[in-house]
Amino acid sequence: MTELEKYRAINQTKTLEELADVILKIADKGQILGRKGYHNAEHMANTCLKINPGNYNQLTQNYGIRQQGMMLYHYQYFRKDKNA
Repeated sequence: MTELEKYRAINQTKTLEELADVILKIADKGQILGRKGYHNAEHMANTCLKINPGNYNQLTQNYGIRQQGMMLYHYQYFRKDKNA
């Protein structure tokens, strides 16, 4: 998978569960390249499923993963409020 395909796959996710799946799919030998080294993809995928404003920094900025996680969290959080 090319770098551009990785960015596209991340940006096309619509739920945190999809984001977690894509993180695992784009991982190279279970690792995701970050700005300062490699990160465990399984840990990062689990962080997506339990994301909150206090643990955003556990998602790498690479490929737009952190940005997408934050956007999906806030979208789902506020949508739940409106549906309650």
